[in-house]
Amino acid sequence: MAQRYPMVKPWLEYHRVSDGEYEIDEEPLRLPDYFVDFMQKLDGNTNPYKIDPSIDKRTVRAYLRFLSKKGYLRDGVRNRDVGRLAFSVVKFDGKPKQSKTAVLLNSFLALSWVPILVCGSVLGVKAWNNYDVFGDTYMIGLLFGLLIGLSLHEAGHAIAAKAYGAPVYEFGIRISLIPTAYTLMKETAVKNRLKRTHIYAAGVETNFLLAGLFFAAAYFIPGYGIRTFFFYAGLENILLGVANFCFFLPLDGFKMITTLLGADEMVWSMLIALIMPSTWKEQLEKGPSGLARMLSVSFLQLTQSIALIWIIYNVAVIFT
Repeated sequence: MAQRYPMVKPWLEYHRVSDGEYEIDEEPLRLPDYFVDFMQKLDGNTNPYKIDPSIDKRTVRAYLRFLSKKGYLRDGVRNRDVGRLAFSVVKFDGKPKQSKTAVLLNSFLALSWVPILVCGSVLGVKAWNNYDVFGDTYMIGLLFGLLIGLSLHEAGHAIAAKAYGAPVYEFGIRISLIPTAYTLMKETAVKNRLKRTHIYAAGVETNFLLAGLFFAAAYFIPGYGIRTFFFYAGLENILLGVANFCFFLPLDGFKMITTLLGADEMVWSMLIALIMPSTWKEQLEKGPSGLARMLSVSFLQLTQSIALIWIIYNVAVIFT
């Protein structure tokens, strides 16, 4: 159902700090409980002037102006939290509950991506002599593989999150130099580290599953151009999967390793964590696991710095 009325961003988090006050996660702002109750009923389908008959229209307009100024209201389609040109395609209820369909799809993905990738790759290599590497078809295949791979990569994250009961708010597209997709979810609601790691891994698994299917299609579907198209669509998804496995923020590989190490709370402030003696002391008090965590995070910080220097160097070489 399309949004008809003002809607508060469903991913806002409220924490009770006293009997009559809540605090908003996005900033240190405290709001009275009656105001938060009003906010939570702004679901896009409810007339704000009918939420509470005891509140007059002038007060409701003041409430809405305040929420709009703070950036707590969202457009019907555009999601400015993700980018100026980000548009939602599918909205979810954001409730932390499991979906049986998602559980089945997630189980299929986890169990099938390896055999499908291996079998598909073997078939794709067998058909190598049937590809036109000098024509235009391969470029169309690469572009198709990129667009489908980016979209279904995010869908894989959403399915895994729903399978483990994490809140998923929306799936959408973001237009930039290269159109991409995004999934807005709260994977940190899943406390089990392995399950949370798999939420990050599901996107890469989806790319490898697609690669296997495209390679198999390149073998079985007749036609010189069609086979070239599917082979390079599969190759593009291999590249997407490998790239996302890199230990570089904000890629999935980085999130996976820091989650497994129990260091995901340091992800967004890693450098600060490393130079603060209190952080080292806190982790070292946990014994060998804390020491391993800090050394691993130090290594990740070093690799990111080296990667950044390498990117800057290559850009400089290109333009000189």
